[in-house]
Amino acid sequence: MKIGNPKSLITLLALVVIVAFALLSAKTTPVLSDKNHTYVGDLVWLNSYEAGLEKARQEGKPVVLYFWATWCKFCRQLHDEVYPDPEVNSLLTERFVLVAINIDKNKEIPPRYGVQYPPAIIFTDENGQVIERIMGYVPKEVFLQYARGALESYEKGKS
Repeated sequence: MKIGNPKSLITLLALVVIVAFALLSAKTTPVLSDKNHTYVGDLVWLNSYEAGLEKARQEGKPVVLYFWATWCKFCRQLHDEVYPDPEVNSLLTERFVLVAINIDKNKEIPPRYGVQYPPAIIFTDENGQVIERIMGYVPKEVFLQYARGALESYEKGKS
């Protein structure tokens, strides 16, 4: 294959575009590696609402219910900008049980929490009672305020 050949250049360009698209798609789309977990924003989320509440009861932690969809532009923004942040990541993994609910696959849980569109982040106690809610995208600083407020309210309710 001669590089100066127009067909060779077009083929090479097409391969570069395909590889670039594959890399970008892998970065912006949540990876579902198994039936029990969703991997989003460097975090491991349970897929089951019931399993999340059970784990929260066992560990004595509040729950983050994250309602998302693969087509959601603002969900991707959370995945890329908020969840991977070290401060957010640490707070969520250490102090909460994480449950991701794909609203296209789970039609039962979103209406219970008044979720009609993603993203929605609902902080609950171990029984699913709402402590705090974020409807739509928020930047890291605002997310942290809500998360810390939810944690504080949860802990006050326990004492």
